[in-house]
Amino acid sequence: MHYAMEIPEILTNIFENLRSVTLPAVARTCLAFREPALDLLWHSDASLGDLIRCMPPDAWKEEVVRTPGWVDGEVSVLTFARPLFPSDWPRFLHASRMRCLEVRYCTYRSGRYSEIAAQVLLDLAIYRPCSTLFPALKDLLWSNWTLTPIARLDSLPYIHIFLAPHLRKIRIFLDDPGELEAKYFIASLSHHTPKLLYVNISSISIPPLSLGATTLARLNQLQTLVISLIAPGDVVFLSSLPHLRRLELTISLPMPLEARFRRDLEVSESSRSSGHSPSTLRHLAVTGVGLDTFVAVFQIWGRCALEGIAANFPRPAEAEVFRDFFRTLSIHCSTSSLTSIKLVYKGRDAVNSERMAENFTITPELFRPLLAFTKMRRCEVSAPLSFAFDDAFVRQLAIAWPEMTHLDLAGDRGHPAISKVTLEGLAEFPHNCPNLAFLCIVLHQAAKVMSTPILCNDTPITLHLGHTPIQDPADVARFLSGLYTNIKEFAHLYRFDEADFAIDEDVDSLYDLCEGWGKVDELYDEFAKIRIEDRRRWQSSSTKPAR
Repeated sequence: MHYAMEIPEILTNIFENLRSVTLPAVARTCLAFREPALDLLWHSDASLGDLIRCMPPDAWKEEVVRTPGWVDGEVSVLTFARPLFPSDWPRFLHASRMRCLEVRYCTYRSGRYSEIAAQVLLDLAIYRPCSTLFPALKDLLWSNWTLTPIARLDSLPYIHIFLAPHLRKIRIFLDDPGELEAKYFIASLSHHTPKLLYVNISSISIPPLSLGATTLARLNQLQTLVISLIAPGDVVFLSSLPHLRRLELTISLPMPLEARFRRDLEVSESSRSSGHSPSTLRHLAVTGVGLDTFVAVFQIWGRCALEGIAANFPRPAEAEVFRDFFRTLSIHCSTSSLTSIKLVYKGRDAVNSERMAENFTITPELFRPLLAFTKMRRCEVSAPLSFAFDDAFVRQLAIAWPEMTHLDLAGDRGHPAISKVTLEGLAEFPHNCPNLAFLCIVLHQAAKVMSTPILCNDTPITLHLGHTPIQDPADVARFLSGLYTNIKEFAHLYRFDEADFAIDEDVDSLYDLCEGWGKVDELYDEFAKIRIEDRRRWQSSSTKPAR
């Protein structure tokens, strides 16, 4: 055998290009191939059940159990058949090769669902030959443990079996863990897994738990954290984590308690020392509280170079709240870093036209601070709002955001009577935002236009024009084909059959909109084909050499 084939790194590079079903055969070929092939085989595709099935045949068993709740009515349950002895473990110790592991109660195997009995976790905890079964594990996913036929096991007390000192990523998805076990687990994370970079424990803190300063301070290498909490002090300590880059918070509070939360947050922030290091946070997402509370949370980080912001709020936010949000953003966030804003209302409360005009209208003056963020690529404001923009301001917006790919200005809920944007206003986007792939904006009216700018941007784009009234569908289709020759769909067309899409419950008005925009959808393709053919002929004639 060539001497190069005895170098493990070279063999690993070769074996990485093989299918996983081929690796067992390669491992049996010769001793030189054995270790690199087995390492790759167990690297990420193996499961806990695979390890158990490698143990002596008399140590484990599988039984088929009738379960009416499953689609096929049968589940294969894997369990240990007897107490385990030291001689049973050598093959299980392939676990030392594993880098990624999903610990879940059920998988699909050989045409049938295969479930691991809860007793397996207890047996592993009792009989394991060493304290760390998975010393090289880097990524752990831990999910719900369901017992046959319908029962639950609080599996969190057994998770320490799978924790390893080199673990970098841990994700836990449990429905209802015990509070005591959850607190103990969170407190022990920094001891068992000091090198964690990514932690998602949002589902094990329901009801939300206060983490405490000591626990947070020890997670000093953490870069991504997804968590639920209610203690203002914990938010302040999170802001001091030296390497945190992405934070996703779920704050579950009833509305009457949010004002107190904001006050306590301010007190906690003012009481901390002023010597904390500059923030490394780049992405912040908050779910479950109003936009005003999001602003209070965001201010804790001070001046930072955020790249993405997301807020999912449960109740409508008035224009004044958005004014505070935009102003805070312009003060605390670097204008050269922010590329994405996503503000989504998750509630069901509607806002009628009268309240919309009085308290839920975004004016150009209110929105203008956002135009300073010239690297913006995604701006989504999906909330009960109307935008009182005109064509002139749309032009400023398009020029300010040349890299924009996704622009959503409350098309689902905006009122056309408040908007002053016309069809001509849309002509600013094909040239100034050449990569725009989604545009959601409400026009005052899609009326007849005298001339059509022939821009013919061929970027695939989806248009959502909300409740925009329409006069002449053929003229609108002709105009839009001059702007874009590759409109993939008119997204608002599919909302007209939903009663909750109507303004002030006026369902009858949706019929006329559906009919008009349906014709635009039919005619657009024909106009676009003509535009494409005209451009092809023009390009062909312009490239011919002059005689």
